[in-house]
Amino acid sequence: MDHATETDHGSSLADISTPQELTVVSNREPYEHSYVDGEISLVKPVGGLATALDGVLQEAGGTWLAWGSGTADFDPEVVTNGNEYRPKGNREYVLRRLELSANAVENYYYGYSNQVLWPLCHLETEHVVHDEAFWDAYKQVNDTFADALEVDADGLIWLQDYHLALVPRAVRKTSGDAATLVHFWHIPWPPIEVFETCPHRRQLLDGLLANDAIGFHIERYRKRFVECVEALVPGASVDDDRETVEYLGHMTETYVSPVGINTEWPTATHDQWRDKQREYGIDRSKTLIVGVDRLDYTKGILEKLDAIEAVLASNPALRGEFTVVQKVSKSREQIPSYRRYHERVLNRIQAVNEAFRIGDWEPIRYIDEQFDQQTLRAFLADADIGVVSSRRDGLNLVAEELIYATRDDPAVLLLSEFTGAATLLDDGPVSINPFDTQQFAAAIQQALEMSTKERTRRHAQMTAAVEQHSLHSWLATHGRLFEQLL
Repeated sequence: MDHATETDHGSSLADISTPQELTVVSNREPYEHSYVDGEISLVKPVGGLATALDGVLQEAGGTWLAWGSGTADFDPEVVTNGNEYRPKGNREYVLRRLELSANAVENYYYGYSNQVLWPLCHLETEHVVHDEAFWDAYKQVNDTFADALEVDADGLIWLQDYHLALVPRAVRKTSGDAATLVHFWHIPWPPIEVFETCPHRRQLLDGLLANDAIGFHIERYRKRFVECVEALVPGASVDDDRETVEYLGHMTETYVSPVGINTEWPTATHDQWRDKQREYGIDRSKTLIVGVDRLDYTKGILEKLDAIEAVLASNPALRGEFTVVQKVSKSREQIPSYRRYHERVLNRIQAVNEAFRIGDWEPIRYIDEQFDQQTLRAFLADADIGVVSSRRDGLNLVAEELIYATRDDPAVLLLSEFTGAATLLDDGPVSINPFDTQQFAAAIQQALEMSTKERTRRHAQMTAAVEQHSLHSWLATHGRLFEQLL
């Protein structure tokens, strides 16, 4: 299972209005049961969104429908009625798990979702793999999700992300307008020149236009979606002023609402991180440059390593002056392109370290160990400079987490201009183009030389933006939207 971040966010939901009959639908589940040494172990997959939506259902009641990915998810000691789990004994909240075959997971999840839609939406078309078995499985699993939904005329079905683009149309075919459907697309929407290369472009758009509303992180993604609809869906009528699409007699509202981080997290404790520093030989007397990324070709890790090499090559005096700690989470290792990318990252780190090592110092420390949320927050809080170098990113909450973690001792943030977060944070970060190695290297140099006054000014601006676009704000937006639609 993939974990976009390793932080665990709660949320204050007392003032969020939610419908009585709310169903959240996602690929990933909020609770996973697995066998560990013969015992059943409960794990809450990390990530702000999963925790936030879990909090909504804990308070409002309802149903969460997701793929049951844990090895013990269907154990009779865990579930009732074959597939129902009630978190913490909550009678009003049911997690309903779908049991998918290994072949379905291989082709629907690792295949179409992550070898077609993921690279396509991130403009990484060289990683797209066209295989009809992928598409067949994607259709089949989306139908399975739709069939499993218990549609209520007074309820709202809240779908999450790119794994489930066909579910809305499948629901409409069986239940008509009985349900209110809202979909949030958590990754970028690509330009029409890229999206039109997808053989199933019209089917995907047709599925999404069965929603009553579909949301995106930033305005650019929303506009791209509408442009694709206008050009590729015969009979669709776009109203730019109202930001709606009428298709097959149905009106779909499009909207923008960036997901933020929880700004009410507890203060991080540093003891475990200090132990990790000693374990990994990190000298804290040196400037600490940190990166926290999933091992994904979209995250720009190789581009980051190229820029570090360029800085050291052009500024020999910097050798021994800073340490880059690259924290990674392994991801989608069943996919060949991801395994190759992991190998390339390891080889590149080794080459840079060998080229610039001085005595016991080497420029890059690599960590692929899972940290608990407190350790990760302490790690982020220790940063002097944070680097987010994504080649393309829907938003990137790591950037916001680093800003908030360092509010007592402001860090400099180097942020790719190709992230959604760059739109929200304006000129607070030092902007980088990960494809321009020399510009990237110059930005690292700028961060290393930045005055305390300047970094404090930038950090204050970014902190205000993070607080304005918090996770709570995203949930509040949806509470208002639900009231409008129901």
